[in-house]
Amino acid sequence: MRIRFKGEISKESKKYIVKQLDKGYRLMILGFPIIFFLVVAPMTIIDAPIIARIMFVSVVCIVWLLLCFCPRMHYKPLDIINNYPIRIDVEDGRIITDGKDEKAYQNREFIDVKKVIDCGNFYYVKYYWPFYRYTLCQKDLIIEGTIEEFEQLFEDKIVRKTK
Repeated sequence: MRIRFKGEISKESKKYIVKQLDKGYRLMILGFPIIFFLVVAPMTIIDAPIIARIMFVSVVCIVWLLLCFCPRMHYKPLDIINNYPIRIDVEDGRIITDGKDEKAYQNREFIDVKKVIDCGNFYYVKYYWPFYRYTLCQKDLIIEGTIEEFEQLFEDKIVRKTK
């Protein structure tokens, strides 16, 4: 059984991808101060004078706040979206994506799929860590196979998103 999606994704789908990227980036940034203050800070400021400790912690807090609340300063979601796959094939136990450049190419097995979120107009396929990437399959871009066949392939992993 082969299922193929082909074409440019909609503005709604692009917004969803940017939202997910922002969420993931913020989660990553929130882990930074925890690791820093539990591991690095005690080792570096044990013998330092009090003013150096205060300045050090202040600078780290300011940098952390900037990173946390200005995520788009550090990555360019539009570049990611513009290079989004324009062809997605689901066949032989694999999900293969291909796009405008080599960054869009991905070849993953079904066992790597953590869950498939049904967002109404599209499916958001999430994979297990450490290969944490995603695939967005827009329903109206299906050119081969059917939505029912797609849902049958991932029936135990589909999560219906409610608004």
